[in-house]
Amino acid sequence: MQLIILNGPPACGKSTIARRYADAHQLALCLDIDTIRTMLGRWQQHRGAAGLAARRIALAAADAHLRAGHDVLIPQFLGQVEFIEQAEQVAAQAGAAFREVALMDSKANSLRRFADRSRVAAGPAHLDARDHIASLGGPAELARMYDRLLAVIAARPGTLIVHTARGAVDQAYLDFLACLVTGQPG
Repeated sequence: MQLIILNGPPACGKSTIARRYADAHQLALCLDIDTIRTMLGRWQQHRGAAGLAARRIALAAADAHLRAGHDVLIPQFLGQVEFIEQAEQVAAQAGAAFREVALMDSKANSLRRFADRSRVAAGPAHLDARDHIASLGGPAELARMYDRLLAVIAARPGTLIVHTARGAVDQAYLDFLACLVTGQPG
């Protein structure tokens, strides 16, 4: 069993890859923190507190599911190391392997992919991400997020990098699986 943090810029395919893995592995749990956050009452008025609560809930759920002997994936943009370190502790305490993977594209491509997804966003998580990023400065905020992600990766040299490209989901998934097996970047 393993706990897999699947990091990366918004719209790089984290949720898609995590869902695909969960669908292919019996009882693997895809723990989407953004979905958990939306389950909390009045979360829009208390974004910071709701985000922290959703992360605590995700870690508790991950612990329970790992102790039951199953894989857990957490697809989430993480621009700080604190949650990653907490997840790593949960995995260690549950006797599970810990994998940290970042799906990456160039900054320019990441910004374009987010803009493309925002134009057709239909699900509540994508609509909220679009509106929230816009309220923080749009492309300029996305560029800052990308830079924070690079800093996290630099601070966590064990992070496995999987390069992604728009429309190449099958290849990204295969590279993701390969890096889990080999411990080498995809």
